[in-house]
Amino acid sequence: KIPIKNIKHAKVFIVIVKYYLNVEFIEVPLGIMPEISRFYGIIIYMYIDDHNPPHFHVWYNGYEAVITIDEGIVIGSLPRRELKLVYEWLDIHREELLENWRLLSNSELANKIEPLE
Repeated sequence: KIPIKNIKHAKVFIVIVKYYLNVEFIEVPLGIMPEISRFYGIIIYMYIDDHNPPHFHVWYNGYEAVITIDEGIVIGSLPRRELKLVYEWLDIHREELLENWRLLSNSELANKIEPLE
């Protein structure tokens, strides 16, 4: 095991390892997060059996945010351009995200969602 001093470094390390190993799931200290989609350097994750309200996690170039599926409320931060792209993607795929939330709440596998083009 490699000692990692804080959670932010742990997440960056795990994302780098995930990229090089080309795996669909990454293990982080708080649980398992399947990658749902990836576009323009933005990575969308959802935890298995996460707390309500339904939401997804976004990682972009060191920025991290949590966005609720129904309301689009953001906790965390993303650059304005990337946030706009995520909102556009959310509007297109809201129903698929809610279905993934249901699946993951039942400890089932989530579906990949098409990236924004």
